[in-house]
Amino acid sequence: MTIIMRKTFLTIFISFAFFSFFVLDANACELESSLGAGDSSSASETFGEKFWTFSPFGMMAGGSPPFGPAGWSGQGLPGQDGSLSVDLYSQYPSMHYGNIFFGWIFMLVWWVLIITAIVVFIKWLIWQFGEKKEGLAAKQAMDILKERYALGEIDKIRFFKIPCLNKGFLIFTKVVILITMLTIKSADVKNKKVLLRVDFNVVLVKKGGTTRIADDFRIRAALPTIKHLLKNKAKIIIASHLGDGKESLRPVSRRLEKLLKKKVRFVGECVGKKVENKAEKMKNGQILFLENLRRHPEEKKNDLEFAEKLAHLAQIYVNDAFGVCHRPHASVVGITKFLPSYAGLLLEKETNVLEQATTSPDRPLAVIVGGAKISTKIKLIERFLNLADDVILGGALANTVLKAKGLSVGKSFVEEEMIEPLKKVEITSPKLHLPVDVIVSSSESGERPVRVCGVGGVKNGEKIFDIGPDSLVLFDKIIHNAKTIIWNGPIGLFEVEQFARGSYFIAQSVAASSAYSIVGGGETIAVLGKLNLTDKFNHVSTGGGALLEFLSGNKLPGLESLGYYTNN
Repeated sequence: MTIIMRKTFLTIFISFAFFSFFVLDANACELESSLGAGDSSSASETFGEKFWTFSPFGMMAGGSPPFGPAGWSGQGLPGQDGSLSVDLYSQYPSMHYGNIFFGWIFMLVWWVLIITAIVVFIKWLIWQFGEKKEGLAAKQAMDILKERYALGEIDKIRFFKIPCLNKGFLIFTKVVILITMLTIKSADVKNKKVLLRVDFNVVLVKKGGTTRIADDFRIRAALPTIKHLLKNKAKIIIASHLGDGKESLRPVSRRLEKLLKKKVRFVGECVGKKVENKAEKMKNGQILFLENLRRHPEEKKNDLEFAEKLAHLAQIYVNDAFGVCHRPHASVVGITKFLPSYAGLLLEKETNVLEQATTSPDRPLAVIVGGAKISTKIKLIERFLNLADDVILGGALANTVLKAKGLSVGKSFVEEEMIEPLKKVEITSPKLHLPVDVIVSSSESGERPVRVCGVGGVKNGEKIFDIGPDSLVLFDKIIHNAKTIIWNGPIGLFEVEQFARGSYFIAQSVAASSAYSIVGGGETIAVLGKLNLTDKFNHVSTGGGALLEFLSGNKLPGLESLGYYTNN
């Protein structure tokens, strides 16, 4: 509260007090003079009655005190013969400020001011002898939070004492400041070393002594964050994993260098003196690329000593690797215990898009789920049978559902252990859409005869490899009517040309629709890549397992360590 507000409050309180006691004293004196001819002892004995009559309580009650030998009615005072011979309100107009209506208002304001003054005084005493002068009065809570959090002085949930009044009447109120995941937009990275965790786990193709990257989608997805850091004059230290740790990230660093058109210094380690020396010599705008994190077993074990060694390289940590946020690894979770931690632009975008799609999507919401194993996606399916308007199943996982419904699937891939659990799922729901016809063959190479048949018409020696034309028509209508579409997993064995039609058709149908489209999963993105349709989708997620976990409603350790679930 400002000084002006405090002075205004004090002025009102003092003025009101003087006004009240002035009226009380004036009326009391007027009453004394009128009773002067009477018994003076009577007047002195009834001082309590007089105080009650002119006090807020007395005014509220019409002047009647709860005590005295005879009591006053508020309409008069006892005369010499004990009768009510003195009409107070007719003889003393000034008393009308305390009549029934205004008396209530006067009484309420009076006591509110008195109680407020007492509370302020008590809290001022507490401050004087206890928690005096914390030094936070001049700043807003969130400003303080960001500064102290950036310095690593506080955790993600912290109690602050924020002053409501300055100095004299200082009231401290404890409030809880909750972080919902700070992003690099709010971080001061200038002249600071930033450890940027990315997901550059790409497919490397080796041929003729050379190594090339099959698809640089994940590298390009991280460029906005890297460019933001460069623009703000940060010193960037990039960390990633690749496969199981055997491969080197050097080819990836070269690809990043070409995309940025800027020098990227690769170092063959990710911790140790060599890396520390290079990091220490960095200048603003320089990029240092660390070697494969998974060359150290401690990474996957979320070893805190290893995490601390990584943290020692930088002053700020930024996670832009949504694809590994479901992994409780040292470079994802452990490191946040040692550095001020922020989400990168890609991670922020991923969470915003997926949160919107699962909590308040434009409807109808259609979810397309394909792939091989239903065991990895059953929770996702169960959740969207409640949240979505339509759920389409395809791929090998649909075989397990068809068999659970009692239909013949021949020698098709089926997760037998999932038959019983599926009986507990609402697989007869009108929201759930399964193929009505399929493409089958006795060989997955496509060299043997391929035919179309209705579900349930699959012969013993045949396997289902794709969905049929009637299923495509059915699914296309659902896609056409949808306003939001989420797709994860191919619909058939798209790697073989004879069984790629279903996945290709779904990709083209979604791309041609007016719906907001979200797609994720390595194989699904590969389908889009083959058709050059990637840029036709509104959001292509970099997550595979992380995407499934998020959509299934599970908490991701990487997001949790950044405070994402604090208010969610």
